[in-house]
Amino acid sequence: MATALDNALGPVAAQMINQFGTTVIMRGGEVSSYNPTTGVLSKSQQEQTRKAIISSAKTKAGGTTETFASAGQPLSAQASYDKASFVLIMARAGEAFAPEVGYEVEFNAKKYNVTAVTPNFSGDLVATYDVAVAL
Repeated sequence: MATALDNALGPVAAQMINQFGTTVIMRGGEVSSYNPTTGVLSKSQQEQTRKAIISSAKTKAGGTTETFASAGQPLSAQASYDKASFVLIMARAGEAFAPEVGYEVEFNAKKYNVTAVTPNFSGDLVATYDVAVAL
């Protein structure tokens, strides 16, 4: 059950991520639809364009240096686009489906696999997700 804190913080988190985030495409899960006229059951993959804030990124060489983001943009002059792994912050409010391990996130024409999802609660409900992705 949503608390007053959930009702206040969830939408604020979504607004901040939508304002300062960068656009990503998340794909995953399977959705079924049935056509009663033809009797055909169709399956397709969920896909949604959404906003995410880049929290940190690690180098392809496995280096320990992290690049932190400011207002959705990496501080290292876009160098994080070539990194092997990211942590993205995604909002729950207003999104069609939640991220899950095994889903795919496309960012800057590269496809990353979701390797971990950590929900951040505002009370009883999830406000944001920390989504770890890797090439």
